[in-house]
Amino acid sequence: MWPQYAPRTAQLLRKDGELAGFFFFKETEKGPPFGTTPEALHVLLDPYFELVEDKAVADSIPAFQGSERWQVWRRR
Repeated sequence: MWPQYAPRTAQLLRKDGELAGFFFFKETEKGPPFGTTPEALHVLLDPYFELVEDKAVADSIPAFQGSERWQVWRRR
């Protein structure tokens, strides 16, 4: 559903609105959790959003340790 997610989220947010959340960066064949790569996320979101914050998550649960990032994307 990622291909539909990015344009729909952009449609719902006003210019300069923010999309914020935890993103799971690990390629997985099945989910949940459904992982992705930073490159794939940029391909999906860059046409609509600008990455303005990207931080490692220090207190992830063991299943997500080392693969989870807090990100804030601003609507273009």
